[in-house]
Amino acid sequence: DTYYQANVTGTFNVMKACKKFNVGKVVYSASSSCYGIPDIVPTPESAEIRPQYPYALTKFLGEQIVLHWSNVYRVPSVSLRLFNVYGPRSRTSGTYGAVFGVFLAQKLNKKPFTVVGDGTQTRDFTYVSDVITAMLSAADSQLTGEIINIGSDNTYSVNRLVELLEGEIVYIPKRPGEPDCTWADTKKLQDDTGWSQQVSFEEGVNKVVENIDYWKDAPLWEAENIKEATKTVSSQSSQFNSVYGTAGSSTSITYVTQSGSYKARVQYLRQDEEYFSDSQIDAQLKIKMPAGSVRIKVSGDAHGYLKDAK
Repeated sequence: DTYYQANVTGTFNVMKACKKFNVGKVVYSASSSCYGIPDIVPTPESAEIRPQYPYALTKFLGEQIVLHWSNVYRVPSVSLRLFNVYGPRSRTSGTYGAVFGVFLAQKLNKKPFTVVGDGTQTRDFTYVSDVITAMLSAADSQLTGEIINIGSDNTYSVNRLVELLEGEIVYIPKRPGEPDCTWADTKKLQDDTGWSQQVSFEEGVNKVVENIDYWKDAPLWEAENIKEATKTVSSQSSQFNSVYGTAGSSTSITYVTQSGSYKARVQYLRQDEEYFSDSQIDAQLKIKMPAGSVRIKVSGDAHGYLKDAK
């Protein structure tokens, strides 16, 4: 809801105000997360849109609002899809997120860096001052109604980042929905504005470390609380009719897990009432429901599927 209010409703209100007061140019900070897990790297602006989570979706919706106002109401606008921006004074509060904030807080607290997967995944880390010059170039250009990637024109592994930061490493499981590589195709930006990267990755990391005290109050993320903050909740729902049971009888559903043993919460609804039970799932979980139940949902850390009702 917060993402929607800020990125969709907020952008809508900004564009209305820009039209009303004849603003000269709108430069929208879009997100490369809209590409999801791209098929092409370096990724061009024409790549398929595949948002994998709410933030990515709402940033893309905001971009569509900006382009609509540009095309329909003639509000001069450009949308810049930013790739992995980093630098001093980035956000230090909130939920588990950007790798730089996580690693710098860990370094300050003399904790090991929590590297996702094997650390070979790469990111198009783009230093903040390069992003600012790209924004100014786009604002000063004659471009309007355009989408432009903003990146470093390169991609760097997480292992390289922790090598530059220097410290111990602990590896944690890879999460679904994360790309192995982010890398902007910046040809359009370079051709249309003449922009080019000025701050190398090594120089940028050094600048961040020089300002590391900025992260002294940032939340400390370690393997256990990262696992809790990023766990996925999978659920399977199916619709059942009274054909599976009559008054006074019951219906049995089997939930089959695909791996491991999980704690799950089982929910079924009947006549606007909710019934819950907690069960430890090993191989199968059989659920008995009163006749007339209309939905069953298994949620928690359970990964599997529902078999037909019996």
